[in-house]
Amino acid sequence: MKQTIQVKAIAAQSSDGFISRKETAGESSVKWTSPEDTRRFKEFTKQARVVVMGHNTFKTFGAKPLPERLNIVYTRDAVLLSTPWTPELGYTDLSPEVLLETLQNNGYTEVFICGGTQIYDRFRPFMNYLYLTIEPVEFGDGIPLFTDPAAMPSQLIGSAQLDGTRFLTYLFS
Repeated sequence: MKQTIQVKAIAAQSSDGFISRKETAGESSVKWTSPEDTRRFKEFTKQARVVVMGHNTFKTFGAKPLPERLNIVYTRDAVLLSTPWTPELGYTDLSPEVLLETLQNNGYTEVFICGGTQIYDRFRPFMNYLYLTIEPVEFGDGIPLFTDPAAMPSQLIGSAQLDGTRFLTYLFS
């Protein structure tokens, strides 16, 4: 497949580099991020119309699909994988290549990857952009965005700040 679908990652991170605390893995980021981050997440992902996440991330949303988007949830649970897809929710274990090709063949032009670490790692080779919010909180220890810190893109193409919250946009090359 010649990839034309835009693959964008979106994440919130503590100022010391973690997307979640280890002891509260599965905690909704809404509990520790700014309202501006929540608004940005909603705006960007609704525009794309599709989000991809792991099952643990899905549980942080109350195991309910985010409205006005197709929510694709990666899982190993055979029962969930046998559940028919709806316009709001689908469970999968497809490779990223196959999933992206399927989405593209169904008219999607962009997709947002929204966690967790394993999902960010799996989709890293296909990512075009990373929209990263840095919140002014420190966890001390936690779960990283990528398993390998070298996976972070180095080309910063946008930056803004609001009340201590930084919004960064990176381009993957």
